[in-house]
Amino acid sequence: MKNVFRKSIAIATSLIILFALTLCLLLSLFKQKDEIAYENRPANQMPKFSISNFLSGQFQSKTELGFSDQAPLAIKMKKLYNIFDAGIALPVINRLDKAGYRYIPYRDKYFYNGILVVPPSPLYEVKDKIDNNLKRINFRIEACSNVDFYLYYVESYRDIDLNSGCKNGVYEYICSGLNVPESNIMRLKIDSFDDARRYLLKTDHHWNGYGAHRALGDICQMLGVKAANTIGEYTSHGKYLGTRAAGVEGIEPEDFNIFLYACRPMTISNYKTGAIYNDYGQRERFASGELESFSYGSVFGVDGVPLLFDTHSDGKTLMVIGDSFDNAIIKPLASSFSKTYSLDLRACDSNIDINEYVISEIQTIKPDKVLLLGTLDFISGLFC
Repeated sequence: MKNVFRKSIAIATSLIILFALTLCLLLSLFKQKDEIAYENRPANQMPKFSISNFLSGQFQSKTELGFSDQAPLAIKMKKLYNIFDAGIALPVINRLDKAGYRYIPYRDKYFYNGILVVPPSPLYEVKDKIDNNLKRINFRIEACSNVDFYLYYVESYRDIDLNSGCKNGVYEYICSGLNVPESNIMRLKIDSFDDARRYLLKTDHHWNGYGAHRALGDICQMLGVKAANTIGEYTSHGKYLGTRAAGVEGIEPEDFNIFLYACRPMTISNYKTGAIYNDYGQRERFASGELESFSYGSVFGVDGVPLLFDTHSDGKTLMVIGDSFDNAIIKPLASSFSKTYSLDLRACDSNIDINEYVISEIQTIKPDKVLLLGTLDFISGLFC
């Protein structure tokens, strides 16, 4: 009798566990989250099955990532672990920081003077990747000789050793290898920790409102156009935690500021599909204080969509090839042109020939100017 009872309990327990796992799987498949607010990033989605993806292993790896984001309670369990982990680590980091230690490692992050940073990247570590991309860019310049090319390079913590103040020389190396006039290259200079604090976010890898505003003025000057007038600066105090702080419990939220600009009326659309966007980002809602929670992308606009900003006026046309740094300035920049095309190559299929694709886009659109914009990650990355 006892054995029958034990078997019944075991079977019932197994059925409950199986039911719970099945329910978790179904919820993961049919009620997928679009964003992981806790880590300020898009949520990994459960992939669609295909034979090719299964045989290549992509289906399995994407399923693992998707389930880790979509499974009920997964993020709450991660948060509990992070609270425990950071509760032990941060007091030690603070003691080391007060003792004068710098570049204190924590997981895949580093603390410097209380700020989340990345260590500098010596030129020799990134030289080969930069060389490959410079060759590709120069090939495009030669193939599209009727178009003026420009580069705005955004220096970051990767360009400077904050202990010594020494720079890695990446910007100068790019200038020497890019086949454009010297007047067609500019940068946002980070020469010290104070510069980094002035122009970059503390908990994110992006620039803050002052960095973006400074860059917009530089770029308009370089491109020979008048910048849109500012109509106000707006700040949300102590509410922002960026992607660099993802998973680090106990980090103080920082201020997040933006500038609003007197932009010309424009139509914003996906120039591939024709889909119309009412706006790009939520700057006005942020400025009015309507957003209780927000991210860099939700304020300034999404990545990965081939966009056309059309002011329906006469004038020059511009193509911007960059990463998410251009999100913060693309709309006010577009106000200075007739048409502005935004091309984020990170959304491209990794199997296509990026060079052929970019050249085809430029030759089809025929912009007057092409602006490359990004950090070392962009210039040394795959989708440049």
